[in-house]
Amino acid sequence: MLWGAGTAMGEIPPYFLSYKAASAGRRNEMYEGLQEALQSSTGKRPSIVTRIVAAMQAWMMRIIQQHGFFGILVLASWPNAAFDLCGICCGAFLMPFWEFFGATLIGKGVFKVSGQALFFVALFRQASRSAILALIGKLLPSRLPFGLSKADSAPPAELLTGFVDNQIAKFQARVTAKAAEHRAVTRWWWQRRVDKFAAHFRSKEAFQAWVWQHVPDTVAEVWGWLLFVLITIFAVSCINTLAQSHKVWLMEEEKQREKADKVKSQ
Repeated sequence: MLWGAGTAMGEIPPYFLSYKAASAGRRNEMYEGLQEALQSSTGKRPSIVTRIVAAMQAWMMRIIQQHGFFGILVLASWPNAAFDLCGICCGAFLMPFWEFFGATLIGKGVFKVSGQALFFVALFRQASRSAILALIGKLLPSRLPFGLSKADSAPPAELLTGFVDNQIAKFQARVTAKAAEHRAVTRWWWQRRVDKFAAHFRSKEAFQAWVWQHVPDTVAEVWGWLLFVLITIFAVSCINTLAQSHKVWLMEEEKQREKADKVKSQ
């Protein structure tokens, strides 16, 4: 729940910047950019990705306008990668802070975290995983369509079960190995890092082996790298937004000074 509360607090900056801009009557760069993106998607021959993203954005804005607190609660209760738009829209609509943050906190800190915890517990528990895979296997066809499966290949349900079991076994083996390594070593963590750094860069072959060790080969590792990329993009977008807002503020201050100088000169 603390993790969910932290993610809910991370939604405050977009809301705060958008709310302050709307309440002061200034231009809202984030909200105007969202509106421009939605309008450009209706132009000539938009791509499929553009249409999907625009439709999702329009749907989220409609949910927020029509349902308010409960709309935000629904949008925050599942892993929604585009939830930052909610903060921007709620700020532009001048929604009260506690209405926005309360719904976000309950959705992310209670419903989403609980759902994700139940999902991973069911996935890593052998009995529940077997039951879920058996249910999915009944829904899958015996052969892949469009000639994707060979005559001697296993059914899709069997391939899926083998893939999931293999990925979980790899993940558990690596976690167990890291835990055993941590318990066996009594030196400080920074000393171990220095030793590993020196060992990996002592030769070209050692460096290549270290690089291949960090190539993701499990779903968990791929997901971790994906989250790292998404967080990096989000951090860069936040910095750009703050820089643009500061630039607009400086331009407005410069215009006000020019007006004041003209009044004094008259």
